[in-house]
Amino acid sequence: MKRLFIKKIAPVIFITCISSFAFAQSEILPFVNSITKQHLIQHVYTLASDSLEGRNTGKHGQRIAANYIANYFRKNGLDSLNLDGYFQRYTLLKYNYGNVGIMAKNTGKYADKVSYMGFFGTNLFTHEMNFRDTLHFKYLGYGKNYKNLNLKDTVAILLLDDNLGKTYNHVKNIAAHSQGKFFLIFFPKTGLFRYNPEKHPLAEINKNDRLKALTYKFKDPFLPKYYTKYRSYADSLQSFMQNNDTIVMAFANPWETGRLFKMKYKKLQKLEKKVAKGKASRNINLTNDTAICYIKTNKYKLDTLQTENVIGYIEGTDKKDEIIVVSAHYDHVGKRGKHIYFGADDNASGTAAIMEMARAFQKAEEKGIKPRRSLIFVAFSGEEMGLRGSDYFVDHCPVPLENVVLNLNLDMVGRNRENDDKYRQTAYVIANGKHRRFFKRKAKQAGRESDSVIISKHPGFRERTTWAFSSDHFRFKRKNIPIACFFTGLHPDYHTTRDTPDKINYAKLTELTRVGYKMLWEVANTKKKLKVKVKHQNKQNFIEKMMD
Repeated sequence: MKRLFIKKIAPVIFITCISSFAFAQSEILPFVNSITKQHLIQHVYTLASDSLEGRNTGKHGQRIAANYIANYFRKNGLDSLNLDGYFQRYTLLKYNYGNVGIMAKNTGKYADKVSYMGFFGTNLFTHEMNFRDTLHFKYLGYGKNYKNLNLKDTVAILLLDDNLGKTYNHVKNIAAHSQGKFFLIFFPKTGLFRYNPEKHPLAEINKNDRLKALTYKFKDPFLPKYYTKYRSYADSLQSFMQNNDTIVMAFANPWETGRLFKMKYKKLQKLEKKVAKGKASRNINLTNDTAICYIKTNKYKLDTLQTENVIGYIEGTDKKDEIIVVSAHYDHVGKRGKHIYFGADDNASGTAAIMEMARAFQKAEEKGIKPRRSLIFVAFSGEEMGLRGSDYFVDHCPVPLENVVLNLNLDMVGRNRENDDKYRQTAYVIANGKHRRFFKRKAKQAGRESDSVIISKHPGFRERTTWAFSSDHFRFKRKNIPIACFFTGLHPDYHTTRDTPDKINYAKLTELTRVGYKMLWEVANTKKKLKVKVKHQNKQNFIEKMMD
């Protein structure tokens, strides 16, 4: 009886919910339709243009992008929350360290070209060096028999243990007996995920810490609040680099062996074990026999980097003290040499979307149609450097952080997953925290009215895991603030020079932006109580330690 009643009444409830949703949306329809493909195309092509050079945080192109977004907010009448020109400025710190690059030179048919097969290292040099030359590769295995070697003008390739002190001292011994200077080291167990600072304190670095874990810490700029931690890393690693040391090391992961050897790492390792026992001879062919090695270093020092988030505000009505933060990061990874990483999907697409949503909400306000809750639209910088802009924002929120009831984040919302046409209409929403089912339901309802986009709550394990902590909503999640995130999935052009504006699916981007607007309108006007208790966590979990 009960089951039969539910079966009969469920369609009625569903139709009633859809009807009430459509009725609530009717007054904002003109503003939804004002979000056009032409506007989004203009934004994406501007943000991902050659002149912005990949919008790397702190670089000239990023500042041009920031001004473009701020001018758009100003032109369309958004409030600046008394910020200087819509900018929330902040400072990052960065260690200026030594860069080491070993590029393999092609042989045979392509001998006239230099491949982009590079291996890179991080050394905190205490001396200055500027070097570039063509050298030869020589494979030494575990480097046991080195006393009669001559490694002058040679890049020695080694398989070594990933214990920092043991490795460094072994390389120093080889160098002392062989005139060796340049070393390319493959580590068997390298990786950030093996490093646990609680089990392996910095005082015991010589015994325990992983070189890759330590060097990774200097890859990107960091906020001043992390200075004490980063300084201890720097001082510990630098203690291995003496003024009279001229050893240059670059590092490689096991899966990169195929780039230099005609065999996989496991086979190489098995062979070396047999060689060590005298059961085999080392007869290995390299895919390349020549290297171009370059080093340019200064004495390591701490530099500063200036950057900014861009913020626009629309005040609500009777629930104006409750605030929804709508975000997208506008930075990307910049240039590498002459090659520009345009970042059209990552994340000019999301930035364009929040710019258009902001404009549409402001146009509605001018007609007297305002949301009950207030909206902050923020374009973050520093995302590609470890979510730095959003980290700063949640610590220095221009409104009381306790009043933020939701962060809606958009990151990579303009492509088809895996470049597969079967995903041409698919976009994903994930949500976390209190009311997450409510937020996902509103996103799905908004998507049902669209002919060009289908909102899915099931992105699959890889996508769900990737977006769980690798975009700016993670910083809000850490504070116990509910989050929702739109994205369209990964593709082979991610973080390559091929992520260009011409590859964006603008029909999907337009409809997803409209869906985001409609979802925001529903959430901003709901009668549901959305307030949550913000938590300022002192203890970090594993993911948080890795991010910071």
